Amino acid sequence: MIASRDGGSAAPPRIVLDTNVLLDLWVFDDPDTRWLAALLAARRVVALCTPASDAELDDVLSRARFELTPQRRQDILAAWQASAERVPVAPRAGLHCSDPDDQKFLDLALHAHAALLLTKDRALLRLRRRARGLGLLIERPGGAASAVLERLFVDQDMA
Repeated sequence: MIASRDGGSAAPPRIVLDTNVLLDLWVFDDPDTRWLAALLAARRVVALCTPASDAELDDVLSRARFELTPQRRQDILAAWQASAERVPVAPRAGLHCSDPDDQKFLDLALHAHAALLLTKDRALLRLRRRARGLGLLIERPGGAASAVLERLFVDQDMA
């Protein structure tokens, strides 16, 4: 929990990470996601997942092009499970993504009232304006997303 100025605690922001962001975190060690890895490790954010999003991650990690040993794949999956909060099901959201493979992340974010969906997927990024009207920010990992979370931390500290 994040301590607020009045001595109480505020729940950490809830976020959704698409599979490409998770790959950047644990397979590629992308500098644009190192700040996110630190927030996850410190439990300053709550990353959300569903069985469908976990199944996609497992499938992608098993692809030959990543050349991951079975042990490395298990380590990545275990790290993700340890840092994520599972939502049993995310019903179809009122907002439609043109890429059916990415709909699950949008559904999860809207159903669980996540503050932020981090993605590099163009189909999801095209929904930014419409999602904002529903209370969801969709951003690419990097400086803008980091700034969004910092604003959320400040807002919570002032609550």
